[in-house]
Amino acid sequence: MVGKSVEFDSDISGLVGSLFDNKPIIIGYISEKIKICVDKDDDDVDNVCRLYLLPYFCVSYFPRTSRIVSNMPSKILDNLDNLSDFNWAECVHTLLTSALNRGCKVVREKQNSRSLNIVGCVVVV
Repeated sequence: MVGKSVEFDSDISGLVGSLFDNKPIIIGYISEKIKICVDKDDDDVDNVCRLYLLPYFCVSYFPRTSRIVSNMPSKILDNLDNLSDFNWAECVHTLLTSALNRGCKVVREKQNSRSLNIVGCVVVV
């Protein structure tokens, strides 16, 4: 696949971050924010689209075990017209393989005998 590499931001910033006043974002609050934006008559359609894409990033493509959204490629959502320029498959694959490698290390070193959480795109698995 050809495309730009997807870079993860350490915090939610850019236009998406400004929609939440640059405060920590809890996954459940995203749907509330979408409803608020849709109910406003003067809101920008692009911002609503950004908010609709954010749960896909958080839940489908780059899931984490935390309920607080962080370490997502949020600045990419600043320019919706360029989303097709990125190599999403490579990014999802890299996240999943690194999670599997960490999980394998935990099992090999017997660091956790009760449960093992592996994050990554469930569709790929």
